[in-house]
Amino acid sequence: MIKDYEKPGFAVDIVMITGQGNLMKILTITRKKEPFLDCHVLPGGFVNQGETAYEAAMRELMEETNIDANNMSIIPLSTRTRPGRDPRGWIISSPFLIYAEEEIPCIAGDDANTAEWTSLNSIEEFGFDHGSIVCEALSKFWHQFPNSDSHMEGILPYGMSYGFESDSKRINSVYNTILFGGSFDPWHEGHEHLMSEAIRQDKYAYYLIVPDQNPLKPLKNDCAWKHYQTVFRNSIKIHRATYDGTIYMKNKLIPNVYPGFLGLEYGNNVSSWYGKIKVPGKLSYLMGDDTFLRLTSWPRYDIVADWTERFIVIKRSFDREDVESFSLKNNLPIRYIDTNPFSHISSTIKRENYESCG
Repeated sequence: MIKDYEKPGFAVDIVMITGQGNLMKILTITRKKEPFLDCHVLPGGFVNQGETAYEAAMRELMEETNIDANNMSIIPLSTRTRPGRDPRGWIISSPFLIYAEEEIPCIAGDDANTAEWTSLNSIEEFGFDHGSIVCEALSKFWHQFPNSDSHMEGILPYGMSYGFESDSKRINSVYNTILFGGSFDPWHEGHEHLMSEAIRQDKYAYYLIVPDQNPLKPLKNDCAWKHYQTVFRNSIKIHRATYDGTIYMKNKLIPNVYPGFLGLEYGNNVSSWYGKIKVPGKLSYLMGDDTFLRLTSWPRYDIVADWTERFIVIKRSFDREDVESFSLKNNLPIRYIDTNPFSHISSTIKRENYESCG
């Protein structure tokens, strides 16, 4: 006999997306009542007794948007269990992703005040933790990364400026991929300077920006989408400003910004995905000297070392001699950038002085 444990409410959420790249649209509703009155949220609702999560998702989608998705491919996403994710109480959710080949006419019903296809570019925030669910859903289109889904093959992801297959000539001319990872919480002048300096010194590289979910620097899940948009827009702004007026801008190799790790309820271990990503050319890793000098303490750091052609290290807290000594001792090739007028800026301190992310 099952003990009388407290039990959570069980809900479903549906991410329905159409279009490609930065023209992608998402099906959203606005709620008739609190919480998150008139905010963008995903269609969804509670699972009835005797229903499967899939059946509940199909029913809620029909009730709230008048869309029948029973014959469409549906991809399960991570179950959402974070305490406080729903202000109404202890509620877990089983979200699903559906890709529509075109916009399907929708009509608001049930708890929805409106239902519409909304450009992802235009959405600043989602209600509940739906922004983090959307970030995870978008990662399924990123076939550079191991957690993508084969159903999304050939669809240009949001946050990616071009596809490898459609731009093969441009990609084949790329000598180097520069990966810039970090929590970027909040994004600040130091990140902009680091990226600008790297771009100036490697004009023909492809830049992959990977905002992560660091368990030591927790990001509020209800801020995930706002934070992702901030990193995405600022990285493109810096790239364009650095190359303003040059012939290189015709190549349009603007940074691609991966959303997947901001959609998780747990931290991501770099070594679990780093050796599996698919990038053009040789791989360089851009980081501050403080991160570089901690590299050997990373779990399975040998994977990162083996897959990295060169570490691009910018001065933050340590002397150049310390960095070069560490590089030689551990056989880690580097390119050192010693100009950093923003080395005094700390994300940790800034994070303590603001309430919402971005």
